[in-house]
Amino acid sequence: MISPASNNIDNQCSQFNKKRELLASLIRVAQDMNGHTHSLQDILLLARPSQQYPKKVHHYTDQLDYQIQTLEEPQLLKRSNKYDTLTDLLLNSLLEFIDLTQQQVNADEEPDAFSEEVEGQLNEFDAVTKTSIGIRIILQNKGIFLPPVKFGFPQEWISEHIESLNETNHNLRLKVKDRIAELIYDAQQLLLNESLPSSIRDNLSYVQDSMKVNLEYLFHGGNISHLPYEFESLDITAIPEPTMHEHLAQKNAALLAEKNKQQEKTSETKPGFNDKLKRWLNTSWKKSWRDLD
Repeated sequence: MISPASNNIDNQCSQFNKKRELLASLIRVAQDMNGHTHSLQDILLLARPSQQYPKKVHHYTDQLDYQIQTLEEPQLLKRSNKYDTLTDLLLNSLLEFIDLTQQQVNADEEPDAFSEEVEGQLNEFDAVTKTSIGIRIILQNKGIFLPPVKFGFPQEWISEHIESLNETNHNLRLKVKDRIAELIYDAQQLLLNESLPSSIRDNLSYVQDSMKVNLEYLFHGGNISHLPYEFESLDITAIPEPTMHEHLAQKNAALLAEKNKQQEKTSETKPGFNDKLKRWLNTSWKKSWRDLD
């Protein structure tokens, strides 16, 4: 934690922004792993013998390029074979990077950020699996049912790997919540410094409020890939924008409405977010956010 006793404002702000950048990197890894898990779930659909696709993936046909949507059956079959092959190649090329990240997370280490090349492969893997399914659904609508895709791994392995990734995603999510809560605490301590310039104080208040929104969003089960605020943009030393607090208020109002819907589904015995945040801020900083669950 950042010590409130330090008088070096520049140093404190630098420490805060460095921790924010590390958190942003961790969140990107968590988002990439979450996306990869969804892609693997699509792989499982392609591999299963029944080849019956649930309604939740039927919209993949709408995401196909218009050129693919208008192809005749012979061309569609060629495209299907091409994308099925690509899914297998991409899956094999990504396994090493995913396995390393899982090892680091399970060992409670800081996971390495994916390179631009790997992130590009992850995005391509997601697009290719959706395209493979979309083409097969179009063909089925035409009365053509293709056999399942033969990957280099049995269907059971894919299911087990998804289970393993779900556990890794859960651990990453806990790490992210802990880090966000810690930064909220650090912001609170920085704001106690009366020498803090007004521009930094305004930005810091905005960043703290934004992080509270993100933490509350995750607290209520929000998708980590769609956080309300991107951490890369929350720089407390940036030039303040006059409308950013107004923007935050509007965004908070929309999130509050969504939160109320979610809370209706939540057990009455579960403590609310504000209660938990208040308790956490008043306990020893050595106690992590997850310890209060």
